Amino acid sequence: MFNEWIRLASVIPDYIDKLDELKCPNCKHNEIDYVYVGDLESRIGFEVVWCNNCLRGIQISRVRVPENVSMLSFKGTENLDEIIPKFKPVTPEE
Repeated sequence: MFNEWIRLASVIPDYIDKLDELKCPNCKHNEIDYVYVGDLESRIGFEVVWCNNCLRGIQISRVRVPENVSMLSFKGTENLDEIIPKFKPVTPEE
């Protein structure tokens, strides 16, 4: 399942306007959400992808944030708990 979440995270930029087409690898619901956080100048940061239905997800560190995707600045991370729900991270062992 971990590899399915990695694949899902990699296609987020292609589905920005149609996230409802993406299915959760865990529960198969179409309730995927994401956020990129990083340096606004270099566009290097991390990506968090989760399912609002089953609250499973993944965080991938050290990613280049695509130009077509909005992102939050590292400096604005104090409100991340309000944006990202407390999900159970998927691990490579799954």
